[in-house]
Amino acid sequence: MNYKKNIAKISTIGCMTTLSLMLFFSLSLLLSNNAYAAKFDLNAFGAAALDPITQFVVKYWPAGLFISGTGGALLASGDLRTRAVGFGTGVAAGGLLIGGAANALGIM
Repeated sequence: MNYKKNIAKISTIGCMTTLSLMLFFSLSLLLSNNAYAAKFDLNAFGAAALDPITQFVVKYWPAGLFISGTGGALLASGDLRTRAVGFGTGVAAGGLLIGGAANALGIM
């Protein structure tokens, strides 16, 4: 029966730690003159997160189309004509996906 007391202690410690962290973060965000309050630059964060993706899409979109077309050709079973249709379908699907990503990111 001693394990029930230990579990109660552990859960109480975890709960108190969580509450104290939540209190600390909420106070540090509410009090702007606090030393723990951080100033976030969302524009810099967005540029740092999305610029490598946009550069990759602009630079390597033909390779992405070829890779998706090759995947479509490999998944298509049958004669050469059926594989060619699979390649074309893969290229079309890849083109739509890359075009949608480019439009969403404001590249094109």
